[in-house]
Amino acid sequence: MKPLIVFALLTAPAQAQTVSITSGQTWPGSPTTLTFNGGIAAKLSGTVENATIGPVTISGAKHAVYTNSDSDTLRNITIQGLTVSEAQREGVRIRGDADGILIRDFDIRMRAQPQVPPDLPTGITFYSGRNLRVENGHLSGFRMADEPGKYPNGDGLSSERPVDGLTISNVTSDDNSDGGFDLKGSNITLTDLSAARNYRSYRFWGSVHAGTLTSIDPRNAHVWAGTGANVVIDKLIARSSTKAVILYVDGAQSVTIGSCELSVPAGTKLTYIATNTTIVTIGPGCAL
Repeated sequence: MKPLIVFALLTAPAQAQTVSITSGQTWPGSPTTLTFNGGIAAKLSGTVENATIGPVTISGAKHAVYTNSDSDTLRNITIQGLTVSEAQREGVRIRGDADGILIRDFDIRMRAQPQVPPDLPTGITFYSGRNLRVENGHLSGFRMADEPGKYPNGDGLSSERPVDGLTISNVTSDDNSDGGFDLKGSNITLTDLSAARNYRSYRFWGSVHAGTLTSIDPRNAHVWAGTGANVVIDKLIARSSTKAVILYVDGAQSVTIGSCELSVPAGTKLTYIATNTTIVTIGPGCAL
């Protein structure tokens, strides 16, 4: 009797497809672990109100959560329990007429391979919006490939100038090629943030009031304040093995640091001020 030979056909796992989120929807139902080969996982397009994304784990998408255009209208959107691995460009992109966005309990990481122009990588980015909240999460590894003579873009969390009303609390942002947090806009409130091994830990361009900020081993600056910035930091904790400047001022209107805890190498500069029109106020514990 001849032995019975059974051939098994092995196929690659099916790739998940883009889902357009609708008003009132909670996505996904099941499964909650989805694998992509580029593309968009969840799209917010048109008018979307009272929708929830997550808990969900997304791997390999170019954009995990993506708002389609500046003409979209978003109201009361919750993104919670979002885990992103091997992101090719962005974790979450919010744009358009957005009011009432909550992103919480997340872990968003870029792939090991750096991105190349023109795709700028960001963990979470707000192009516009108001009443925005981000809390309890981790962002990591959003990097551009090194190009001689070019600035190293790639941020953990960013916002643009049309943003008015953004609160970020208990978030860490590590190993990005530019800013841990790169924030433009107005009425920005920060509490208990940490940034490690970025080019600049915190980049501020708008009106910012921060509680405690922790900065660890940036390559260029712990805090950078650019054109138009008005910044108040109640407490800055800076720890470094590099000689990155503590405060780099490049056109800000005013910067106030209430107090500091500094553990940095001898020879580190406390401030570098590119323009002499900025009002800088430094509190106790900040002397080097």
